[in-house]
Amino acid sequence: MNPRPEKPVVLFCWHGDLEADRGGGNTLAIDRLRFLIGSGFDVHLLSRTRSGAAVTAGCREVWQVGDSLHHAVARRRFRSMKRNRIGWVLNSLGPRKSKQFQQLIATEQASYDNRVSLARNAKQSGQSPAFRKRRMPPLIGGAAVVIDVVKPDIVFVSFAWNAVIFDSCPPETFKILDTHDIQHRRAIVASAAGGNLDDRDCSIEEECGELGKADLLLGIQSDEAAILEQLCVDVRVVTAGHSPPVMAQKGSPGDSNTLLYIANLYDPNVIGLKQFLLEDWPALLDAGWNLKVIGKVCNGFSSPVRCVEFLGVVDDLRPHYDEAAIVLNLAAYSTGLPIKTVEGLAAGKVVLARVECSECFGDDVPIVRFRSGQAADALRHLVDDVATRRNLCDSAVKYARQGLAASSIYRDFQGILVRHALWPVAN
Repeated sequence: MNPRPEKPVVLFCWHGDLEADRGGGNTLAIDRLRFLIGSGFDVHLLSRTRSGAAVTAGCREVWQVGDSLHHAVARRRFRSMKRNRIGWVLNSLGPRKSKQFQQLIATEQASYDNRVSLARNAKQSGQSPAFRKRRMPPLIGGAAVVIDVVKPDIVFVSFAWNAVIFDSCPPETFKILDTHDIQHRRAIVASAAGGNLDDRDCSIEEECGELGKADLLLGIQSDEAAILEQLCVDVRVVTAGHSPPVMAQKGSPGDSNTLLYIANLYDPNVIGLKQFLLEDWPALLDAGWNLKVIGKVCNGFSSPVRCVEFLGVVDDLRPHYDEAAIVLNLAAYSTGLPIKTVEGLAAGKVVLARVECSECFGDDVPIVRFRSGQAADALRHLVDDVATRRNLCDSAVKYARQGLAASSIYRDFQGILVRHALWPVAN
């Protein structure tokens, strides 16, 4: 085993954007990234688009997939030449005046283009249409280039279809795959609930083939971790849920009549909101409630609804959490951890969630469960009973501070890295 690094280098790969949390599915990835940075790792981020400054604060370097990546790699190699006298002279000339720098750019561009071309050719030969659709050759090729220049101790990748990035890792690299979900079950679960995720369908064999490339699999909840252990007996599996920051509550929950629903444009979210507006909203409207809907789920609705604001993507969720009396999770079925339920609890709010997306939570989690068409009944006893609402809010904050604390959520994850001598020495 190599000597233990004081600050292990992590390459964190993400296929989408990591702007400040705006209600989309990048929330969990942001949480993982912030935990690694806060724990003292030397983190490099590779993502498809430019990331928000608040998210990337503390990263050693941020690499953006695209035509400019080879420029960034060339600059990195050029800077490293300061280690010798000739390199110092070349650097003193500056990149623009150095012929060698221009040659570096040409070399790195050829390397990047070749890696992307290889990834694109491999994508066409994949078995599953779902995996072929989601694999991004620029990300895969870009990861190969950055791995070569950064030489990370750990490569962290999300979703099974991106495990192909591990093919570019040297044998000594520790490979972590954040599964987010059991992919081959998503279409089955959706179909049973009247939804459609056929575009996500893949076989057990293909998923297991990709999962088996990792040294460590992260399951987002214990039920999924158990399934992963059965599927991949030769790969270590730990549960690592979501640990959002606990928000300070402003104002009194008894002063608001606002319901808040935050969701991405995802089949169970759209179905659930449509059913809610049809079966639950008339009674809630008569009871004096209003509803704010935030996130890309709004793109699935074009007609106005009385006392419902479709706000779309917003820059800051906190003011909306502060204003809301009740946070909703309306997903018609669940294919993973209900992240917005967890974040509603961390915001110190009463969370009203459909039974279908609450099955992974035990009775100790302070949420109010309801079945479609019965939301008004579930909330009726809370309308006039402010004390009960306050108690639920207090319980939510207590649960978030204890059950959702990073020290709890990432305990097993940290233990694995400690045993592999890959935890920062200072920690």
